[in-house]
Amino acid sequence: MSIFSLSEDIFSTNRAPTDEERAQIADLLADYDNRIAILTKKIADLDAERAVLQNAAAPLKRTMSSFRRLPDDVIRGIFIACLDPTRNPTMSCREAPVLLTRISSSTRSVALHTPALWAAIHIPIIRHSKGSKSKRKPARVSIMSARTRGVEEWLLRRSGVMPRSISVRELPHPYLSRLLWTNPLADEILSILLQCRARWRDVSFAIVSSSQFRLAFVKPEQVPLIRSITLRAQSSQPSFETGCWLISCC
Repeated sequence: MSIFSLSEDIFSTNRAPTDEERAQIADLLADYDNRIAILTKKIADLDAERAVLQNAAAPLKRTMSSFRRLPDDVIRGIFIACLDPTRNPTMSCREAPVLLTRISSSTRSVALHTPALWAAIHIPIIRHSKGSKSKRKPARVSIMSARTRGVEEWLLRRSGVMPRSISVRELPHPYLSRLLWTNPLADEILSILLQCRARWRDVSFAIVSSSQFRLAFVKPEQVPLIRSITLRAQSSQPSFETGCWLISCC
């Protein structure tokens, strides 16, 4: 049956089709719907076949990537350019250099063997307050334990012999009177930093706990590469500019 078997005026006027014409139209629509369904199935089958081919071709295309042909020293230069020049990087996996270790195994190897990527770090230190809830303390200790291990790997291994730029800040608390004067978490971090003090270049400490006094025992000859060092304290505790502070400790 064809559409041409119907009277032409059925399409050019508003007259209602006869019963016979309605039956013919219904048969035509059923035929068209069936053919459309067949075509839809074929398209779906072709789409599925295309997806299979695309998945098979994807790894082959990746092997042809121009980036893969770059020498390691060029990749190192690109990675170093990813660092934010306005601040020390954190250990966040969302920014360089940690993010650069999560691209692929080959780029991870390049990143881990590029000391310049690990020559600077910002370290936030969590503090406990008096009477802090017991449920929160284990989580804080767990976070700082992982952070301490990360700092040790970062500064004592990955950065090699590069001069270090380090900033340390104990996280602020709205009520200083509630803070514990001692902070074992800060002591652990400072122990690591003092191990690499011969490589300090630009360092800044914003520490409230008693851990800050460990810095008073650093002697000028122990920091031969130092360019700037600053110690800041909150509230009524004095602030010291490092150059003067170091001289006073000689």
